[in-house]
Amino acid sequence: MQKGNRKRNENGSRDRPTEKNKKISFKIINIQGLTKQKYMEMESLLNDSFDINIVVLTETQQKIDKINISDGTIKKESMRDFKDKKGGGLMVIYKDDKDIEMEKVNSKNLDILDVKGNILKKKVRLIVVYMDCGGDREGKERNIEIRAELEKKIEEVEEDQALIIMGDFNGHLGFLGYQEENENGKKILEIINNKNLILLNVDEKCKGAYTWERGDQRSAIDLVLVNKEMYEYFDEMNIDEEKDEVDISDHNLTEVEVSVKATIENYKKGFWKESMYYKTDEESLREYREELKNNLESREITRMDEFDKVVEEAAKRKLQAKYRRRTTGEEKAKIEPDWITNEIREEIKKRKKLNREKRCLTGAERERAFLLYKQQKERTQLTEDKVKKILRKLKNKKAAGPDELKPELYKTIANDSKCLEIITKCLQNETKEKNKPEKWKK
Repeated sequence: MQKGNRKRNENGSRDRPTEKNKKISFKIINIQGLTKQKYMEMESLLNDSFDINIVVLTETQQKIDKINISDGTIKKESMRDFKDKKGGGLMVIYKDDKDIEMEKVNSKNLDILDVKGNILKKKVRLIVVYMDCGGDREGKERNIEIRAELEKKIEEVEEDQALIIMGDFNGHLGFLGYQEENENGKKILEIINNKNLILLNVDEKCKGAYTWERGDQRSAIDLVLVNKEMYEYFDEMNIDEEKDEVDISDHNLTEVEVSVKATIENYKKGFWKESMYYKTDEESLREYREELKNNLESREITRMDEFDKVVEEAAKRKLQAKYRRRTTGEEKAKIEPDWITNEIREEIKKRKKLNREKRCLTGAERERAFLLYKQQKERTQLTEDKVKKILRKLKNKKAAGPDELKPELYKTIANDSKCLEIITKCLQNETKEKNKPEKWKK
């Protein structure tokens, strides 16, 4: 077929099916009680530079749904009953994406979270497990029930389904770490052998060994098992023993990376699309600031998501206009917000380092480390002057985020004292609650 006669679809794209290697990341950590601050950090991992990011949390300790997820994030979870003892609670989060369609499978045991579906058109089943660490009768009986249901679910896995089992098994295998084999470890090895599974923790492509540490104590109790179908896609596994990625628990973040070949149906040359934009000339921005200030003064605004909505409303009324542009439809949202500066990054790194140090010390040394950590934390607190400086440093004509709100809409707020006062209070409330504004996560 000659190039000039190649069939086009309704968007003007020529059909050229091709294959591309795409990366999927499965991350897991025992969160030891999910808070707003911890969830904020976990959700930020969904912005890592993989095509698909899936974050798994164990021991959320949730018995009611008290965490608000961001728009565009999907959550699957299993919570314990009010009558159950402290502990447990499982959660899986990922971005709402056309390349991932997952559904929750019913489980009799609340310490098993089972989801299955398609990721990049590959059949995938993810089973998350939390086993009791106690040696009492109740804990042993609970673990027997968990193992029985887990084995049944493994038997149900389809032949062409890629299976990955992740969780806090509270099991010592005897050869991983320095602890002797315990009952949980013994039963896990039986499941691995009987069900023909592969333990990634001991694979040559696994970096790191210990998934839990407290002071001088260390162990490997968070495990990842896969079947042969999933192992074909397996690239590597990394255990963050240095807590460089996340430092919010005694457990270390474990990440499994896999690659699959995804078929891309069309080569998109581009097509015309009508889009909205916001005018940024000084006269329009002055009218926008006045509209924003009036709206803020007439409402009780205390949170950044509320503030963002008022910004969006005022911008639509005073600044919004239409334009046509050529696009492939594959633009990606910004990962990092414009207000993040190198100074803020460095201060956060220092705070995390001091936090790690104080966790491993005792007595007077711990008190001293805690004082340094507290002082460092205070340096990162937002004041009106700091917010003003951050806003004024925002660069003009930067690409807008998914909602098309450009940096200029926030930068101009620095020129109005009332608007600046309100946004500072909102930011202070967010940092007190350790809750990252939703629009900054996108």
